[in-house]
Amino acid sequence: MPAVEIRGDKPGSQRVYTRTVQDLLGVPDGGASPTGSTYYKTLLGCPREFGLRYDAGIDVARKSSALTLGWSWHYVLEMYYRAQMAGGAGKALGTASAFGVIEVLEADPEYREMGGKLRAMFDRYLDMYDAEDNWRVLAVEETLVYNGPFDYSARLDVVVEDLQRGGLWIVEHKSARALSTELLDNYQMDMQILGQIWLVHHCVNLAKYPHYMGVRVNVITTGTKLPQCARVDVLPSEGHLAAFERAMRRWSPLRLTMKALEYPQALGHCSGYARGYSRCDFFGLCHDWPGLGVDHWRQVPDDEIPEGYVRPKKEPEAA
Repeated sequence: MPAVEIRGDKPGSQRVYTRTVQDLLGVPDGGASPTGSTYYKTLLGCPREFGLRYDAGIDVARKSSALTLGWSWHYVLEMYYRAQMAGGAGKALGTASAFGVIEVLEADPEYREMGGKLRAMFDRYLDMYDAEDNWRVLAVEETLVYNGPFDYSARLDVVVEDLQRGGLWIVEHKSARALSTELLDNYQMDMQILGQIWLVHHCVNLAKYPHYMGVRVNVITTGTKLPQCARVDVLPSEGHLAAFERAMRRWSPLRLTMKALEYPQALGHCSGYARGYSRCDFFGLCHDWPGLGVDHWRQVPDDEIPEGYVRPKKEPEAA
């Protein structure tokens, strides 16, 4: 491979931790929902990446710093809202539980910087919303699964009844480097967000709950000393939900087609603009072994998978 000359700061650099944040906190990583938006977006982005991840079952051994920060932010808010489900002094207990997670990270030399970012984010979140939100928390990290003409699933961050504005809401947590109109407007037509609303209509007996409204997306920035917050209410029409279902029905068979075609590589989606100036997790496999397809990597024993990659053990399904 020819040498690459980079002048100035290296763009797009990502820190990779020597141990996972889940190991440090002593909690499991539930991973993404089995057939959710990430599943389908991966298929549409690059069939080879989809095949390596979901057919061959391979993953990177260590997640990037951006993914680690995103997971940790979700976990901080999970602790905050889980305590509130008990009622009473739930907000105070939830705040203490969330700061407890942050303190563990700040005490670790490797995660100290990330812990500081999380503290700034959570402080800002409390300043913006703790006194304002009058919510009854009904569920935290709840997974919905639909099996029918197409398969789709989603993990809902929080489900609340808004006692001030009224209605049943899904609250979705997002972190971003910066806020922009394009980012915030995108949630109105995002597969994940529309899918969550569609799933609730098809998997939940809504007669038992207050009037179902939609998704409230909480976005907070990670790249500034004083994080910025934004909220986007997604209230799709029947036409928008029908568009989601129509798209899913038509895209779903693509998985079998791509498998029959041996999961071709979407060259041009390996890095750069198509990936937000990051790099595909499987860049090393495709670059160093360009002639080996998904069938090969599916059959490779776990102890012969190249360094930097693993085949995670699947959790046994509940009876």
